[in-house]
Parts: sequence; structure tokens; C-alpha cells
Amino acid sequence: MPKIFAREVTGLVREASWFDAFTYTATGMGFQFSFYFAASLTPLIGGNIYLALALFVIPILLVPVGYSILVHIMPRSGGDYVFNSRILHPLIGFVANAVAVVAILLFAAINSVTIETTGFSTLFAYLGVTYSNSALTVLAEEISTFPWLFVIGLVWMLLAILVSIFSLKLYFRIQNALFIMVLLGVISMIIAMLFTTHSGFISAFNSFISKYTGNKNDYYQEVIQTAQKD
Repeated sequence: MPKIFAREVTGLVREASWFDAFTYTATGMGFQFSFYFAASLTPLIGGNIYLALALFVIPILLVPVGYSILVHIMPRSGGDYVFNSRILHPLIGFVANAVAVVAILLFAAINSVTIETTGFSTLFAYLGVTYSNSALTVLAEEISTFPWLFVIGLVWMLLAILVSIFSLKLYFRIQNALFIMVLLGVISMIIAMLFTTHSGFISAFNSFISKYTGNKNDYYQEVIQTAQKD
């Protein structure tokens, strides 16, 4: 009797779209974090941001291209362990996956701290200064210290775990929405930089910080000098 279907039913369902995979790679593989980290330090230490971005494009393209090739060669095979064990050696596949687990755990911890210190803390500080709300400025200082770093980071990671366990599709939707929000923020920042002079930025920066500290100093130069010294 001829077969009606081209292959046996496996029960596997594709839950991630190409955009889900793209945003996960951009965030989960650490590219997004590394980009922001490099972009924030380059102006302080005298680097060439344009050359850095040009060099950064290479690993961004190579990793997804490599994964795409392997997925097409070995479809529905399970990912990294199968790729490494079949191409190289089973022991290398095991060690690589063990290292990946540790690296992901470390990345989750670093990412949680970064969200609190440069995300929530900075946000509350901006809002507190802008709206002259001392409670928000105090909160900004408190949540960037221990034990708040540990508690908020733990809650943040548990929420992500619960969402992914409950529904992977919901996790991807939240991830994609946050990715788009961050991307719009980056575009807004680039537009603001294009239409702001260097002297205008220094003046605006010092004016804003003086509201936060109550002292009228040239904080821009202090930041540059401290960064160069350190």
C-alpha cells in the first residue's frame, strides 16, 4: 500500500519563527549585550566606534550562518551537542555543552545585574531628577546595591523561567516585543546624536547631572579623566 505522507509523523511542532530565532540569537548569544558594552566604553577610552562596529559585524554574521548550515545538514537533530559530537567527537560535544550551560548561567546573572544597574536604577534616577521626586532618586540608589541586586535579579530570572515553561510562544512574543522596544531606543539615540553637537551634549549632560547632585561642576570632563586614569 503506498504511503500517503512523505514522512512519518513525529509529533514535533515548530514553535519558533525565523524572527524568534533572530532575536534569541541577538540576545541569548550575548551579541546585543557585547555591542552595548563596547559602544559605551569606546568613546571613553579613545577607540574608533565605526571600525569597532565594522569588525563586530563579522561574528554577528558568521554564527547564525554557521547554525543555519548545520540545521539544514542535520535537521531535527537537537542542536549543539549533536553538531559537535557528530562533526568533531562525542567528548567534545559533551564538554562544549557543559561549558555552554555554565556560560549561560553566568550570562543570566550578568544580564540581571546589568538590567538593574544600567536599566532600572538609571530609569528611576532620570525620572526622579526630571520630576524632582526624591523617592525615585533614593530608590535608584537602593536597587543598585546588595541585597536588592540579588533579590530583583532572582525574581527577574524566575519570571522568565515561568513564562518559558508555561508557553514558549508567549516567551518569544515578550522577547520580540522587548527587542523591538530596545531597537527603537537605539535608533532614537542615534538620531539624537546625529542632530546634537559635541558642545551641546556636554552642556546638556552637565546641566542634568547638576540637578541630580546639586553642584555645578564640569562632570563631563571628570568622567573622561576618571575613565582615562582607570
